[in-house]
Amino acid sequence: MFTVSVAVVLALSYVKRHEELLSTGDLVEFCDSLGHAMFVSHQWMSAKHPDPDFKQFRVLQDALRNLLSGRSKVRQSVATEAARGRVKTPTAADINAQPLYLWYDYFCCPQMDSIGAVHARRRAINCIASYVCRCKFFVVLCPVLKHCDHDCQLDHRSWASRGWCRSERLARELSLRNHGHIIVIHGAHHQRSMFSSNSHLEAPGMGEFTEESDRPRISRIILRMLWDKLLHLLQEGDLLGYRFLLNTQAACCLKGLNTSPIEALICGFTPKKDPCLNPQGFIVERYLHDNRFESMADRDRAGWTPLCYAAMTGDAKLVRLL
Repeated sequence: MFTVSVAVVLALSYVKRHEELLSTGDLVEFCDSLGHAMFVSHQWMSAKHPDPDFKQFRVLQDALRNLLSGRSKVRQSVATEAARGRVKTPTAADINAQPLYLWYDYFCCPQMDSIGAVHARRRAINCIASYVCRCKFFVVLCPVLKHCDHDCQLDHRSWASRGWCRSERLARELSLRNHGHIIVIHGAHHQRSMFSSNSHLEAPGMGEFTEESDRPRISRIILRMLWDKLLHLLQEGDLLGYRFLLNTQAACCLKGLNTSPIEALICGFTPKKDPCLNPQGFIVERYLHDNRFESMADRDRAGWTPLCYAAMTGDAKLVRLL
């Protein structure tokens, strides 16, 4: 994973592309021993360049300077505080705890049009989920600015409408590392925290794509993320998390991608009902097995029954059977 040190980022006067930073030796192959990484998710300001007028990136620079110096603090939103109470937000000490390196798409993914660069860019894009997982900080860069090509406003709402931005955020939510912080940068002095539960219902496939051909690629990436996360939850013994994700994946993660949800992760299913003679009974047995329930009357430690989880799938037929 290529990154750029925060010192280099703060010294830039224009957004340099990957190849230029590579030639000057400013790209760093990140490893955990170097410090902390920060993933920057943002909406491009034009079709051909992420920030031709250097307006969006300047906000990032100013916000980083303020956060690192303590002149600015990451605030908790009123809605989050009302729902979850006081939650710790990252401080200047947290951000300064170790050397900081940034991942930014135009820096860290090849931008040339040669065959080799195109293949390398595709490989990098396919690894987005692993990049997000390795980053301590996930930054949403979304100041209010006007798009350079179109008469429209870019802000947090427009960022959240983009399919790729939703995919990056979902990668953070499904990260195998639960530590870290999500920081939304609205301006040089306006940053707030964001929590995964606030945006879980915004499926990437329901977002906007400049190229519709990106949808199949997104589908493959998300299926891989789901598979890894579900297995991780099972290995950790987190049945609440496993059941929640297993039953919400179709509506929250895969909606709009024309792909089937992941099933049959748990082996050893021995049905008592004949699928030919009693297909409805077979479906119920299969569902209970996949969700690690013994019977319809079971309740987990949160008080949820199989029917509660089935309702989250949006599958009316399954709910009727249960």
